[in-house]
Amino acid sequence: MQEEKVHVRLLIVAGVALLWMTAVFGRLGYLQLVRHSTYLTRAQRQQQRTIEITPKRGAIFDRNMHPLAMSVPVESAFAVPNELGENKAMAARLLSGVLGIPRDVLLARFESGGSFVWVLRKLPPDKAEAVRALNLKGVYLQAENQRYYPKRELAAHVLGFVDLDEKGLGGIEYALDVAV
Repeated sequence: MQEEKVHVRLLIVAGVALLWMTAVFGRLGYLQLVRHSTYLTRAQRQQQRTIEITPKRGAIFDRNMHPLAMSVPVESAFAVPNELGENKAMAARLLSGVLGIPRDVLLARFESGGSFVWVLRKLPPDKAEAVRALNLKGVYLQAENQRYYPKRELAAHVLGFVDLDEKGLGGIEYALDVAV
């Protein structure tokens, strides 16, 4: 009688263990065989990023070694909306006052659902310092370069110009742009 109880208990424990192992291996099989591509793309999106680093463009000089085009360091403001949290409206109001961008435009950018939004690119030093002084969580400054033409329109038709991302769009600026 006592041995039968032990035998029955052992069978119950073995049955529960078998049921548990079947559930665990079934779930593992489902995740690895059926949902494989979903989790693979999610992992790649979290672990792999392509960050384009724009090098500083070289200066262009005239025959007397006076600069016609040069890059100067500036800062650009960006925000991470998830880090702003519930303070998106307050951040939009404060940044609007400092940068002169309408509050509703900034709020729309913050609530767009992206994980990264530009607030304003290529800030003058005084505005960059004002953004830094606000010390807002989720709003950061990034160093960039801005093309500067000391002689203004002199040889502009030959020099050409660059876009906001420092890509040459015409003239020497375009011809000497390194293709990657």
